Amino acid sequence: MKKSLLFCALIAIASAGTAFARINLLEPWHPGLDSAVGLPASYTLRGAVVSGGYGLEVPAEFDYVTAQKIEVGGRWGLREHSGNVGLNDLMIGGKYVFFDETDQSPSVLGEAAFSLPTGRFSDGLGTGSMDFLLHWASAKKLSEDYNGTFGLGIRLNSENSDKYSAGNVFFYHIGVSRRMEKDMTLYGELKGFNHGKSKLNTTEQDDDYQELYLAPGIDYTLDSTWTLNGALLIGLTSRSDNLGLIVSTKFK
Repeated sequence: MKKSLLFCALIAIASAGTAFARINLLEPWHPGLDSAVGLPASYTLRGAVVSGGYGLEVPAEFDYVTAQKIEVGGRWGLREHSGNVGLNDLMIGGKYVFFDETDQSPSVLGEAAFSLPTGRFSDGLGTGSMDFLLHWASAKKLSEDYNGTFGLGIRLNSENSDKYSAGNVFFYHIGVSRRMEKDMTLYGELKGFNHGKSKLNTTEQDDDYQELYLAPGIDYTLDSTWTLNGALLIGLTSRSDNLGLIVSTKFK
């Protein structure tokens, strides 16, 4: 049965220099794709409030450009689940731009991250295991006003101290954005998450399932340092949440 969901995020970003990039893998629900890396030694700091059917999360993310085409970062914060409050799992990752976009070819980037079990599994605040994530993505300008994005990724979950292992997750996204005017961009994205079977003491616990979402959204630039973003997550399968909403704000 579908779960009802109201998923809201308020993200504040402070950055130095021209850095306004992010490591997409650290927040796969975030709309759109950031295929850029800022200037070396520049950084981006994000704070968020995320509310959903599972509870409340208040994470912070820090991204730092270590060299040309290389960005590293981390995401950590507090989470509330079924009345339990504590730290969530710490995520540390990086992004590398293999190829910049040209008139003939798209940009190509790769990301990797691992999740440390800092959240209490018994309270529903984390997986209780060290998990590894990989993400490959590409972006290309389709015309003067349209841009296309595509990506594939996987999350590999290991067994925790309770002998439980969440199913591995294969995820993908494909989207198109359109620049309406200099201050506004519209986009649409299809997001999929295929969950493998979980295990307890090597015994499979449930069936694998798929979450699939249609995610229309909008970016609106108020000035050179402040951007508002919003998107809907519309569930398309029986195991998807009915409806999600993401609202964010960015500051340079």
